[in-house]
Amino acid sequence: MLDDPLSAGPQSALAALAAACAVLAAIGFATSTAAERRVRGREFSVLLALGTPRRSLARAAAAEGAVLILLGTAVGTGLGVALVHLMAPLVVLTPAAHRPFPPVRVDMPFWQTLLTAAAIAAVPLLSAASGGPRGRDIAARLRPVEEM
Repeated sequence: MLDDPLSAGPQSALAALAAACAVLAAIGFATSTAAERRVRGREFSVLLALGTPRRSLARAAAAEGAVLILLGTAVGTGLGVALVHLMAPLVVLTPAAHRPFPPVRVDMPFWQTLLTAAAIAAVPLLSAASGGPRGRDIAARLRPVEEM
C-alpha cells in the first residue's frame, strides 16, 4: 500500500517540489540555448564564409550563453529567496487559522541555496559550452540567405 507523500512530512514534500522546479528550470534553460543556436545558424554560416575561425565563433556563443544563464540564475535565485522570506510568514497559520506564536522564522541555508542554483545552471551551461557552429555544409545554409 502506498503512503501519502505528505505523510512523510512537509520537509520531504518541499524537497520534492524544489527538485521538480530545478529540473523544469534546467530544461527551460537548455531549450532556450538550443533554440538560440538554431536561430543563429545562418549568421554563423555567413561569418564562417567570410573567414571567421570556428573556435572564435564557438567561444563567442559560449560566452554569450554563459552570461545570460548566470544572470538569469542569479536574478531567479534572488527573487525566489525574497519571495520565500516575504510569503512564508504570511501563509503559515495554526489549525485555528491564526498567526503562530512565536512568528515564523525562515531558515534557508546559504550553501544549499547556492548549490541548488549551481545545479540548475549546470545543464544549460554545458549546452552553451557546446553551442558553437555545427555542420560542414556552409553553402546549404547560405542558399536561403541568397534568395532573400
